[in-house]
Amino acid sequence: MSKEKEEAELFEGIRGVQSALYALIADAKAGDAFLFFSADAQESNTAIQQFYERFDAKRKEKGLKVKGLAPKTLRGLYEKRASLQMRFVDFPLPENTGLCGDKMAIITWGKKPRAILIRSKAIVEKQKRFFEQLWARA
Repeated sequence: MSKEKEEAELFEGIRGVQSALYALIADAKAGDAFLFFSADAQESNTAIQQFYERFDAKRKEKGLKVKGLAPKTLRGLYEKRASLQMRFVDFPLPENTGLCGDKMAIITWGKKPRAILIRSKAIVEKQKRFFEQLWARA
């Protein structure tokens, strides 16, 4: 049996979700991959979009290689975010998921924003393989 530490933590509210995302990259080092399936945050929610712009800057500052998958309908949200490698698809994707190192965040913005931060090498490796398979198809 693995002696690897595995855990999950629930974050609530906008600040909680932001904290979960910063915790997701806290241990990351230059050159590490940050993979994500696009958020479903509405374009009209400027506070969320401004947060993602700051988060882009933090990932860039850490030297992370950021790759994202999003529906073609959301292409406009990513046009100005040059630090991201994006691919757009016309098939369904899981939404609001970020992967970095041995951590994964699943987010819902909605009326009561929440995030679950999972630390599990086994779970995250499976999700990374899934991401890479879809990336190759995109």
